[in-house]
Amino acid sequence: MRPYLPWLLIACVSPGFSAENRWTFVTSSDNGGGDEIYVDIHTISARDRYLEAWILHSYTKPQSVGEMPPFLSFVDRVRVDCQSLQIGTLASAYYSDSTAHGSVVHSDDAGDDSPPMRHALPDSVAEATIKAICSSGPKHRP
Repeated sequence: MRPYLPWLLIACVSPGFSAENRWTFVTSSDNGGGDEIYVDIHTISARDRYLEAWILHSYTKPQSVGEMPPFLSFVDRVRVDCQSLQIGTLASAYYSDSTAHGSVVHSDDAGDDSPPMRHALPDSVAEATIKAICSSGPKHRP
């Protein structure tokens, strides 16, 4: 069984799964879609030398990726390396409405414990997200 699928299902059906009472605003991007990024600081946990957390991307305009139905928000379970400023996605769920509301139109699960990690570009949404998680998460040593 994929280890993050239960977390994804719990997150998708949990009451209060909204930007109004669960999420902490991190940053926004000027990509034309009105992208706002939030972190659920209550889900930040340490795992080996990494931190893991749920993040939310919420849009004002419908987004599309490949053959996936349009969506207005998605949540990711991410793994972050605070030392090297890298981030990897463990699981994702895409929603028909903003702030993780509406129906789930698509979901992904990395299927293992080793997601591909990517470096954050300076002054990027990824860098702001990593820094928010690292500054809010438990302090630990590698």
